[in-house]
Amino acid sequence: MTTMIRIIHAIAGAAGLLLAGTALAGTVGDWSYRTEGSYFAATSDASGHLFGQWCNPTDGRCHYLIALPVRCIAGERYVTLANSDSSANAVEIECAGRLEGRDERGRALYRYVFTNFASIDHQVRHSQGIAFAFPLEGDRFIVPRFSLAGALQAITAMRAAADRALPRRGAPGGGPPAAAPASDRHAGFAGTPAAR
Repeated sequence: MTTMIRIIHAIAGAAGLLLAGTALAGTVGDWSYRTEGSYFAATSDASGHLFGQWCNPTDGRCHYLIALPVRCIAGERYVTLANSDSSANAVEIECAGRLEGRDERGRALYRYVFTNFASIDHQVRHSQGIAFAFPLEGDRFIVPRFSLAGALQAITAMRAAADRALPRRGAPGGGPPAAAPASDRHAGFAGTPAAR
């Protein structure tokens, strides 16, 4: 199993999603996606950092996440700089805790959820690449850089499959998807800018 797949499994497990095997649905450009069990579209950089979008068909919500070897405290919020060829802006991220296992260099990884889904989604959909500047102790930074080649196609395929998996009104055990809270740290599958 590749490092990227191990990290994806750790993220999905931490989010309470079930994984039915390790197979990916496909790869487009530099992005891989999965369309059953755990719904994601993600990429990794040369240093093993992971960035992508995960969707939970149980509640109909999607999140952009990044996994890095930068220690954080679960629930704490931080500011990072998101820079792409379409825009640059400060974005807030929330620590979602440490992942099980380690990356290929033996480092512990921590996952961060972007609190402004629409801002990151706009950059992903209108750029060729994206980088995030994370301040470390002292005057140091870590700057993971991700290719967005294939991101739009991978996200679109993943979101369409996740939408089909939503429980439907009148279906056994189904009903309408849960309403999204007022925060915009995530987006629902249908009717959002991310679903178009």
